[in-house]
Amino acid sequence: MSRGVICSGVLFLAVAITGLQCTVGVDPSPHPGTIRVTLKSDESDTGLPILGDTTTFSRYDSFNASVFSGRVYRGRNYAPIYVNASIERIDGSTVNLIAREWLNGVPITIRDSVSITPENSRYIKYVIFESMVPPGDYDLLEFSLTATEVVTFNPRLYNNPVQLPPGTTPQLPFTGTFSVQDDKVTQIDIEILPFKSLTRYQDTFLFDRQVRIVKIQTF
Repeated sequence: MSRGVICSGVLFLAVAITGLQCTVGVDPSPHPGTIRVTLKSDESDTGLPILGDTTTFSRYDSFNASVFSGRVYRGRNYAPIYVNASIERIDGSTVNLIAREWLNGVPITIRDSVSITPENSRYIKYVIFESMVPPGDYDLLEFSLTATEVVTFNPRLYNNPVQLPPGTTPQLPFTGTFSVQDDKVTQIDIEILPFKSLTRYQDTFLFDRQVRIVKIQTF
């Protein structure tokens, strides 16, 4: 298993190109820890007001968001984090922020015919990053989150484009100290208000991402 490495700024770019390792004040570790970041929609946010209607759940709904370019920082030094621990180093993925599952953990699909309610289902919780990094204390988690459309089917079909507010960058910073320990997993759970993050603007919705860290745990 490769060792976790932290790099900063231009030095990290050089490392990515040449394949050399970089320590920049933080030594690589033969026993790195793992950062796992999860993303889940807040169960209290269940509908989107559109043209006098308020949406309710259907098995076809989609609010696909792109999650990419994860990093954890220690001061100015950072380590990139990836979707999973594979050697491919996949930078990002797409998740459906309003996909739901039954309370037994089985995802709801288009083949399901039972009515979907907040009482018999819940939003799916996604692991958006899981990557090995050097142990120690970190003070910032950052990743990008964007979306292009939201599609709902109840009480009628609405297909609306989505964009970030003007002047907003894709990156989301989460400040606050968290620790990574040798050979252990530090899990950071993040919640988003999917519908309350949307504000109507002309013929589109602005995606003013309302997100927060709800739990940090090590095991």
